[in-house]
Amino acid sequence: MGARRRGGGRKATAEDRYRTAEYLRAVDIDERAVETLREHVRESGLSEFLTADEIRSKANRVGDLSDIARDL
Repeated sequence: MGARRRGGGRKATAEDRYRTAEYLRAVDIDERAVETLREHVRESGLSEFLTADEIRSKANRVGDLSDIARDL
């Protein structure tokens, strides 16, 4: 069993942080939550596997796809 944290639960392992980072790269994040999530990434162990700039909202992703389609 993993080490326990003061607030309960176990401490996230490197594998946990890696898998969370992969999930956050793939998921559409609500525009209102982007800055809060970026701040969390900067201040946590997630920054080992994910940069704050990799957190993108759905609107950003759609805009990027529109730019790609326009360039084709």
